[in-house]
Formats: sequence, C-alpha cells, structure tokens
Amino acid sequence: DNGKVYQLKNRNLIVNGETVVVPNYRKIPKKNPDKVSIDKLKNAIDDPDLKGKPLRVVATGFSGSHSYSYNNESIDFSVSNLIATQMGVDFYNPYFDPEDYNGLYTYVPSDLNPTGGPLPKFKVAKNNLAITAIDKNGKLIPKKLKIGRIDNFVDGTGGDYNMSDDHYSLSLNYPRFESQIPYDQQVLKEKFDFLIDISWNNDRIMEKGFTDYIPRKVESLLPGNIPNQLPNAKLDFFSDIAKRKYLKGILINNRITVGIPDEIVSVEQVRKELEKYQKGNLLSTRAKRMIPTPSIDSLLGSKVNMNMKPYIRNNEQILSFYTFSSSEVREKYQNLQSS
Repeated sequence: DNGKVYQLKNRNLIVNGETVVVPNYRKIPKKNPDKVSIDKLKNAIDDPDLKGKPLRVVATGFSGSHSYSYNNESIDFSVSNLIATQMGVDFYNPYFDPEDYNGLYTYVPSDLNPTGGPLPKFKVAKNNLAITAIDKNGKLIPKKLKIGRIDNFVDGTGGDYNMSDDHYSLSLNYPRFESQIPYDQQVLKEKFDFLIDISWNNDRIMEKGFTDYIPRKVESLLPGNIPNQLPNAKLDFFSDIAKRKYLKGILINNRITVGIPDEIVSVEQVRKELEKYQKGNLLSTRAKRMIPTPSIDSLLGSKVNMNMKPYIRNNEQILSFYTFSSSEVREKYQNLQSS
C-alpha cells in the first residue's frame, strides 16, 4: 500500500495511515525589487545573454523547506524561494499542476500513537498526487513538468546532489525535468547572474569564494571518520561556475531543516530502556547520538510488549547511532575554518 511505500522513502518517518488533505493555498507575496541593489548585482556582467536583462537567480542543492512534504506549499516555503521572493525577482519554480497540489507526498501529523514511543507519527495524503505509478520496487514515478523555464533546481525531497555517486540527482524531483543530461550539466547550460546553493559541502567553498575555489577533496576527517568534504568530482559543477566572471551568490553550508532532529531521542534514554532488561551491552559505549528510527521508537514505546520490542526480543545490536555529538562536529568545523 502507499503508506508502506512512503515510509520506505522517508525511513525516519512513522506513517500510520492515509488521509485526505486539502491545501490552504498560502502564498508568499513577492517584494518590489530594490533597483539600487539589483544594479549592484548586475554590475560588470558582460555576458551578452545577460547584459541589459532582468537579474536571473538560479537555485541548486536542496530546498531547506520546513516540511516533511514535497508539494507546492513546500516549494513556496523553500529557502531558495523565500530568498528570491525577498529580492523581488522573477523566480520560476517547478510547481506541480493545480490538481496535483499534494505533489509527490504530503504528510500531516497524526494523533494516533500505537507504540507510545517518542517519535512523531504521521498520516500521508492519498489524494491529488503528482504520481503516474509506483514500480515493483516501490519507487514513485512522478509526472513530468509541463512548464518551460525553471530557476529553482533544488531537490525538494530531502536529498542532495552532492551525495550522489553518479551524475544524477538522487531526488524524485530531477526526473520531473525529463532531461537526458546530468544534473550538473542541466544547471551549467543555464545563464544566470546570481546563484543560491544549499549544500553539505559549502563550508570550505565559503572560505575562498568563487574566484579561488578549487574542486572538493577530502582534507580531513570529522569525528566518526566522516570526511569534511564528500568527494564527487562529477557533480562538482562549481569548478565550472567559478569560471564565470562577476557571478554572485549565496552559499548555505548547513542542512538547516528537513527531517526529524537527531536529538529527539537521547543515548541515555536508550541505555536506560536496555538496562531494564539487562541488555545494556546491545548499545556500544561509543554511542554519543542516536538516530531516531521506527525501531528505536518501538524500543522506547510504552505500549509495546517486551517480547515484541526490537533489539530486546532477538538480542540484536543497535547500530543506529553516531560516535560523535553535534557539539563535536561544530567544534571540528570551527577549527577547520580557522586553520
């Protein structure tokens, strides 16, 4: 059923049913452009395809939307669209058709908590979706875009082009463009004056700016042996973008929202629950931060019988944790940026 499919797509969400969702059609009013600021951003642009024309803003990376959903409302409230709206420029979004207002998936909070666990529960919309089919592997097949110009190339599904091991975005958004060329080339063929990029890897780019930017490489490791730069030369289109004279933009180096916060479940909570059953050895002493999964929710659920609790019932080791804390990561990044 659709609920299981959506739960597979968003592994940290607990979906306990379907519902009908109608939109409230909230829209973000566009501000009037500040001519002085626009002129400054256009200053020195000598590309004949851009010179003398309105400022064009293009967005890449992921959306930063304050939403678990990917629909027209989450597109409107994406960080890239909020910035473009404040700038007062024309910004063309990949909206779904009006009759497909629930997009690829729309989640709403559910009051039903069958486990009694700490993770929020959701229902998924079953109406007015922009889906043509669900394949045998449970992958959603989105409807194709019907509009021409696109400025907002962000991944609205919570993924990130930098995380892909090939030329193509991992998101469900990219197939909507019905393009046969790689994501990076799709963006590079566009002419624009201003770039908004929200990515995992922008921290090191911000030190040098576009002018002195060099392709990503693993310079050092964060706690847990995670590289501070995820090497992916194929998608590193900044190497080409950096060649564009007088290009300006905003780089946002943090996944600023989306998803369930890791801190919603603490290591101490999990250890305390395991100790009730003399199973403390099922969680490594190296664990410093838990990943809130449905199994962890059931483990901590007050309504789940001990014989049905994950990990307890089969002595399975808990692997959904990080060996570093959020504060350690922040400190490491600060040290990297000051070095």
